[in-house]
Amino acid sequence: MMSGFSYKNLLLQIIHGSIIIVTIAFLNKDASQPIIIFLTSHESIAVVLFVFISFIIGNIIDFIADSLESFTMKFVKPPLYYILSKESTFGIALAHREYILTQLCITAAELKKSNLTKSNLTKSYLKIFKNKTLTKNDKIKLNYILQVAKNKAFKVCSDYQREQIDSFFVLYVFSRNISLSLLISIILLFGHINCFMLLLLFLLMLFSLCASCRYYLYYLRILLGSTIPKKILQQKIKN
Repeated sequence: MMSGFSYKNLLLQIIHGSIIIVTIAFLNKDASQPIIIFLTSHESIAVVLFVFISFIIGNIIDFIADSLESFTMKFVKPPLYYILSKESTFGIALAHREYILTQLCITAAELKKSNLTKSNLTKSYLKIFKNKTLTKNDKIKLNYILQVAKNKAFKVCSDYQREQIDSFFVLYVFSRNISLSLLISIILLFGHINCFMLLLLFLLMLFSLCASCRYYLYYLRILLGSTIPKKILQQKIKN
C-alpha cells in the first residue's frame, strides 16, 4: 500500500517491524546467550541491525496486511459502497453525496468502453448502490468508480485537500499494519505472559483496527469531496 519512497514511509515500516523485534527479544531475554553478549558489546551494530531487520519485517507485515485486506474485500461490501449509498457510516457523512455519486457514475460511463449507451451505463453504475447484495462484477465496477474518483480528485483538488488525502491514507495504513503487528505479537506471547496483558494487547489491536476503518472512511470522504471543482462547490453552497 505504500507508494514511492519517503523517510516517512521508512519510519512507519520500522515502527511496525520493531513491535515484532521487541516481542522476540522479550521471548529470548537470556543475557548469557552469545548473540546477546555480542549486541550489548557493540551498540552501534545493534542499532543498525535493529533498524534494518525492523524495516524488512515491516515490509513483510505491509504485504501480508494488504493481502488479507484484498481477501477480506471478496466477502464484504467495499467502504465506497457504504459512504456513497448511506447518509452516514460510523458517524461519518459525505456532504453533497447524491451529487457526487451521480457525477462519478456519469464520468465512469464516459470513460468506459461499452456497447451500452452512456445513459444506460450510468444507470447501471447507479443501480449498484441500491443493491443489498453485490456480485463480483459489482465490486469490480465499484473499484473502477473509485479509480475514476482518484483521477478526478487529483486533477481538481487543492494542495490542502491533497495533503489531507495523503495524511488520512497514511494513518489508515499505519493503523492497519499496527493491528497485524499486535496480532502477531499476541500469538507469539501466548502462554508466556498473563491473561491480563494478553487481553490488553488484544484490546489495543481492536482499537487500532477500528481506528484504521475510521481513517479510511475519512480518507474516502475527503477524496470524494475533492472531486467537486471549487467553482461548482461555491455555487452549490450559495444555492
